[in-house]
Amino acid sequence: MLDISRLHTLFEPLFPGLIGIKLLEAKQDRVRATLKVRKNLCTGRDTLHWGVMVGMAQTLGTVGSVLSLPEGSRTRTESSNTEFHADALLDTSVTADCVALEKSDTRMVWQTTIHNEDEQVCAVITQTQSVLPDE
Repeated sequence: MLDISRLHTLFEPLFPGLIGIKLLEAKQDRVRATLKVRKNLCTGRDTLHWGVMVGMAQTLGTVGSVLSLPEGSRTRTESSNTEFHADALLDTSVTADCVALEKSDTRMVWQTTIHNEDEQVCAVITQTQSVLPDE
């Protein structure tokens, strides 16, 4: 099984490493992470770009799916739905909590809630991951 240290090593050269996702917990039913709001991740209003939040949620849902996959399987995002609520300001951090809502032999549904430092909900992202045979 992949542990957090190994996942961070895998993340480093990829999009999760680029935006700075730091895993706090990675289990088959829950993945938690944090991210520092840097200037290069912000809009012109010095708030975290909502695309970064979606990318963070996508990453966490994929991690949970990979940790839960049966032998000889892979995953691919089937759909994603996002509701945005509050901003996260420059030089603060966001925390994401991703939980499994449904897991079967053919798909998994994950919901990620992202909070700012004031504990306001910034976004709720629900994604469906297909479970496919390895090619």
